[in-house]
Amino acid sequence: MTRKTPPPKKAAAKPAARPSAKSAPAEGPAAKGFPASEGKKSVAKALTRKRTPQVARELLVVEMRRVRAIFVEIGERYLADIEGSIVSIIDDLAQRKLPPDRVERLLKEVRELDVKPRKGRRKDLGRIEMLVDDLRKSLED
Repeated sequence: MTRKTPPPKKAAAKPAARPSAKSAPAEGPAAKGFPASEGKKSVAKALTRKRTPQVARELLVVEMRRVRAIFVEIGERYLADIEGSIVSIIDDLAQRKLPPDRVERLLKEVRELDVKPRKGRRKDLGRIEMLVDDLRKSLED
């Protein structure tokens, strides 16, 4: 008669921790070139402690990490939307026959775009977005 070994005991389930930007190395700010945060504290642990200036500072750090992750997500989605519009315009231009004078006018608009990518300014993104909107409207006419 063979003796069966009992199934291994399951470890007590830990409460689900709130995901942070550092916990998923494949995604999030750490994967995008942002420096990894040092000395990460859990929210639950900080909340159970008596409110001291140090605890308040730790809570602020945790919340700012959350704001940072939200900022990165919003930025990614914004860029994806604008990039999708640009790809749509490129596809539209490649498939349509436009009069030469209209092509010259659109080409002039694109060449007049004045941005400085190395500065990383929000107003440059706005200028690109306005150009894309203008081109989309011109192609819809």
